[in-house]
Amino acid sequence: MLLYDRQTDSLWSQLLSQAVTGPLAGTRLSVLPAEETTWGEWKKAHPDTKVLSFASGYPRDYHVDPYADYPFPRVPALFVTTGEKSKIYPFAELMKAGSPLVDQLGGQSLTVVFSPRSKTARVEGGTSLTWFVSFLDDLKAFFPEAEIYRAARDRTSIRRAICTRPERSLFRVAVSSSIGNPRAACFKYDNDAARAGVFINGPRRSIP
Repeated sequence: MLLYDRQTDSLWSQLLSQAVTGPLAGTRLSVLPAEETTWGEWKKAHPDTKVLSFASGYPRDYHVDPYADYPFPRVPALFVTTGEKSKIYPFAELMKAGSPLVDQLGGQSLTVVFSPRSKTARVEGGTSLTWFVSFLDDLKAFFPEAEIYRAARDRTSIRRAICTRPERSLFRVAVSSSIGNPRAACFKYDNDAARAGVFINGPRRSIP
């Protein structure tokens, strides 16, 4: 999305936070802290907040998203940057990683707090960091040098999650391999015990 200022008619990129055409082309804006969240969670944390009324005097329905019918994927992601190093955290990966997520970016420690219920994310720590939520495809296009966060694929976590089922069952699932070979695992469970047979190009090995 491009915005314009009435003084110079320069066009400003929302994601780049800078003018891309006009007399102010190349000028950067200071990014102010902002958080996308639900009204319920915000009110709980900031009960004295004042809210602007929808009765603005203009014939516009603020309950309607004017871009709802635009044909582009709306996959949310969190963008974090130090100014030199940037990282994109897709919400789908944050869902797998769990919250809070402690990470490093450009030598700085940061904590990503993600809420699966409200589908919101924010950054805590890293006072010199800039962060905001946008759409994944847009972030990858505007910041191609940014690292994409991927949640660790933990085979132990997969086994632990399935072993919580009390009933007898048989599963066949694909799990990643540290040596790059595909593995197919057959998990067989009794009420009191669980075993897994893993096949790597034929040979079978048992995992306790």
